[in-house]
Amino acid sequence: MGSIFHATHRALDGFIPNDEVGGVPAFVGDAPASTGETVATIAFRVNECDEPLALHGLSRLVQYLVLGHLDSGVAGVEPHADAHTLGITIRGDRAAVASQLQRVGTALRTPDLDRLSDVASALRTAAARRALTVLGQSGYFRFGPTGYGIADLREFALEQPDGELVTSWIQRHFTRDNAVIWVSDPLDEPIDLGLSAGSRHAAPPARPLPEPMPTWTAGPDDAISLTVVADWRIEFEVAWHALRLDVEAGLARWPSRISAAVSPIEGGLTAHAELTLRANGRCTTEIRDHLMALVTRFCWDGPSDAVLAAVKAEFATRFDGPDAELDEIGHRAAAWLVGTDAPPFDVLRDRTDALDLAGAAELVERSLDTAVWFVPTDLPIADRRYHRIPAWSRELLDGTPVDTLPGVSPTRRLIAAHHGLTMLTAPDRGITTRFAEIEAMVVFPSGARQIIGSDGFTMTVQPEQWPDGSGIIRWIDQQVSDDRKVFLSATR
Repeated sequence: MGSIFHATHRALDGFIPNDEVGGVPAFVGDAPASTGETVATIAFRVNECDEPLALHGLSRLVQYLVLGHLDSGVAGVEPHADAHTLGITIRGDRAAVASQLQRVGTALRTPDLDRLSDVASALRTAAARRALTVLGQSGYFRFGPTGYGIADLREFALEQPDGELVTSWIQRHFTRDNAVIWVSDPLDEPIDLGLSAGSRHAAPPARPLPEPMPTWTAGPDDAISLTVVADWRIEFEVAWHALRLDVEAGLARWPSRISAAVSPIEGGLTAHAELTLRANGRCTTEIRDHLMALVTRFCWDGPSDAVLAAVKAEFATRFDGPDAELDEIGHRAAAWLVGTDAPPFDVLRDRTDALDLAGAAELVERSLDTAVWFVPTDLPIADRRYHRIPAWSRELLDGTPVDTLPGVSPTRRLIAAHHGLTMLTAPDRGITTRFAEIEAMVVFPSGARQIIGSDGFTMTVQPEQWPDGSGIIRWIDQQVSDDRKVFLSATR
């Protein structure tokens, strides 16, 4: 495997579907779950990593259109998702599970577009209540408003949902060849989901922004967080959670909560990891410095024997639980869907057991070359090892300068060039976006335009602030292709 963000897919090891269900490749187990229920999951290889920013949320919109067609009174239904896949898990007796899977096929063949606006509205409401996440913010700073960087961004596809676009997205991504089913035990009767043929899409590679690492920036709240990316392997995940326990012990005299998470990107080739400290009260300089010192010490000495043993015991429950066989089928089937290989549980167990203190320290230390620290705005990091994520564009364009109208801002100036715009807020400081690098442009009912560049910088042009503001807006509109424009409703 190559380096992070330039990796090739791991070769599959012969773990391939042993059946098909409803025309979809399937992995079928031998016995019901420990609850006595039949459990089936249907998953599709599509989600936010495939969506242009202007279409963000489109995959989830399809998922919830399908969910609305299912009967939760007959069988348990649970949606799930990660950066690469969307799925629905169904629990119940065999007949109910088969019936619900059949409904999934019907909902995708003939989507209920009359419900489109209602479903989009409900998803917008739910999104408005969600807080920003550390990994979402980290993804944005690492990858910009594309692919693995858009998780926390506004789901523009929900603003004015388009039935033709939804149908086209289903026909491209929600096909039998871009799906997999895994089921605990054989269904009684054959079913036909009637999904169209297509092709299986490998998870796209990440495209990191050219920012120097390690780095730091102000975070979304009062917590202190560390995020890294690394080659995914079970040993790294164990080491990262050992860091969590080690930090927890080292900060015992400050009441706080330490959490950690490891999320897959690039089809599971790469791990995106987070360690977050939330103090009972405000974080202080002393807490921040002690946390950073604990991370450094871990890289020198590794965890204690007791900490590493405790984490290994946590992970053992993954491999030896009452539904371990079904969990392993799902674990490996999901990897097959995205085109990578997930080792069997016995291999993961052996590799977990073999990890020693020095190995854990080395894995964390190596990942810190990719560190992004998030700190409260009043706790900047002075350590010269860490660059601050820039708040302004490095490039300022030459072009026609336009000053704001009197009384707006004496320092703001718009530089209009044939290939882009610079919005100056001081003579030597501003935001630049080249037209060819615009990911999306939001069209507000007021007439304002918000331009989102591929580097993550945004600028808003309000026509009432500029001489011939309507003319400037018309000129900007001509430079941006229609598929990048997002129109917001006047009612929201």
